[in-house]
Amino acid sequence: MTGCGGCRGRETGRTLSNLAIAHRDAARPAEARTCYLQSADAYTRAKAPTEAARARAQAEEQQ
Repeated sequence: MTGCGGCRGRETGRTLSNLAIAHRDAARPAEARTCYLQSADAYTRAKAPTEAARARAQAEEQQ
């Protein structure tokens, strides 16, 4: 199976961001922050700097 690694990285980043939102909505800011940071890492690996920066900013809001 072939595919674009950046696409998978973006999907991973999006999934982790969605998980972070679920944690945030459940009043679990530490878990949300962790997921946002993991999302930022996935976006960085996928060469998606705008999305990575957004995820990092959202992580900072969880402190």
